[in-house]
Amino acid sequence: MTVHSDSTLGALFTLVLMLVVLGLFIAALLHLDSRQFRKAIKAFSVGMGITVAFILATATLSLITPQTVVNIGDSYCEDIVCIGIDTVQAAPRGQDVVYTIGAHIFSDANRVKVSAKGIQLYLFDEKNRRFPLVQDPTVTPFDVSLDPGQRVQTSFASVAPADSQHLYLWYSRDDPFRRTPFWVSWYFGSVHNILRKPTLIRVL
Repeated sequence: MTVHSDSTLGALFTLVLMLVVLGLFIAALLHLDSRQFRKAIKAFSVGMGITVAFILATATLSLITPQTVVNIGDSYCEDIVCIGIDTVQAAPRGQDVVYTIGAHIFSDANRVKVSAKGIQLYLFDEKNRRFPLVQDPTVTPFDVSLDPGQRVQTSFASVAPADSQHLYLWYSRDDPFRRTPFWVSWYFGSVHNILRKPTLIRVL
């Protein structure tokens, strides 16, 4: 199974709704300019009503949607760059555990090359403690450039305390210009909705 960060239908629905609201606001200004005040108020009120209803619907859906957990063997796509955990091996080392993680990375693009450059992967546990990942220099780096549809295998290692009951893989962006745009957080049904709990990629 592959989990996508955004729904194409949700994004299209949001875009169409924005265009409708923009059209209503423009109509309100035109009516106002021609001194048709009742029509201006009506167009503006309908536009505001649609906006408020959309915000409430999106916020409600974000709150009631269960948190998505991507299990081992499945994949998660952030836009068109996808990653999934295949295997996890644990080796005790004193009070810590060394985890060796086998993963796959692939492109969901149709035409362009993609890569995860500027993204840092890490593990975190149920106490929100972060643990950096170390990649074997002999394997394919996770931020390699991928052709459309290309899939590669890679692996990581990380050390976590033995008392960590649950571990998840997640990421952060070093490049502020590659952060999720504000409007994407308002796509209807997006995992990036402001009030929605983020998707988790299970490791342990």
